[in-house]
Amino acid sequence: MNNATQPVKAVSPPPCVALFVVCQGIVHLDNALHYTIFYILLCYVRPAMCFLGFIANSMSLAILKRNGLYKQSNILLFGLVIADSAYLVSGMNFAMIISYFGPNKLYPTLCGYQYEEVFDYFLQISNILINFIGTWGHFASTTIPVLITLERLLALFKPINFKALVTANKTAALVICSFVVWLPWIFLTFSSTVIYKVKLTPTVTFMLTLAQKSALISYVSVIDKYFIRNLVSFTTLAFITFGCGAIWMKMKLTLKQRRKIASSRSNSSWSPRTTRTLVLTCFVFLLVHGMASLTANLSLFYAGRCAYSLHFFLNESGRFIYPINASSSLFIYVLSNKKLYQNLKMILRI
Repeated sequence: MNNATQPVKAVSPPPCVALFVVCQGIVHLDNALHYTIFYILLCYVRPAMCFLGFIANSMSLAILKRNGLYKQSNILLFGLVIADSAYLVSGMNFAMIISYFGPNKLYPTLCGYQYEEVFDYFLQISNILINFIGTWGHFASTTIPVLITLERLLALFKPINFKALVTANKTAALVICSFVVWLPWIFLTFSSTVIYKVKLTPTVTFMLTLAQKSALISYVSVIDKYFIRNLVSFTTLAFITFGCGAIWMKMKLTLKQRRKIASSRSNSSWSPRTTRTLVLTCFVFLLVHGMASLTANLSLFYAGRCAYSLHFFLNESGRFIYPINASSSLFIYVLSNKKLYQNLKMILRI
């Protein structure tokens, strides 16, 4: 890919593909430095982050399994790690990288695939499947922290009825539902995907996936913009913020009372260590998703008001912020929970 260090020059497509989408980042980032930075981030930095995060999450799953999946808190964390891992898969999407920087393109500014038809289909199907898995994991990972917050609120404010209200089976069912509930919506959003192809030469086919316009898709776009995005961002962040604040205050008051009544510790239905782990997990979620929402809003605010490079990088920054949250579980367990840290040492035989 020799053009990684050279400015990308727009090449006019032939009439037969004039209506196809160009790679916006490629055609506008005509500055060699900007293009090189984007190339390095997308092709090396983000995949490396996601790969290392995926390995760390595999260790997290092993730790939680060793600690016991009969515990409600471990079931919630286990489901969250699976959702985060699914999202990280999308960060290693080789098909998307090829659509931007595929070698030997006849028309470099066209965003798609320009190879033999069978290979084009393989790349398109891979891209759709990987994006589907990543989107599914992203939605589920915004739902499970809500369940974690609810579980801790019940443990602290309803300690007497907690064991009856929150059982391992109920928790597992809710975690499964947090995945299943998003499937119809994701299928609906992906149902508009249509594969277009045009023969460029006898051996080269240009292939691209686009969203087909229809009345149904228009309604889906409106619902996504005004309801779904607010549901998984502002509403979720607000609930977790107030929930974690209430949990922290209640925990402080309860621990203060425990010091006065030493025997109460043995009768407690919740563990400060577990609560600390769960609250820290939600705090990292709040911090990362808050930063991602801020950069997304800044990108919308500065659209058309600043250099395209700034707008483009603000818009793409979420791709590099979300993997931080999706990869954080192992570090949270090690820092906040001595028992989980001991399990890690036993797994690694340290």
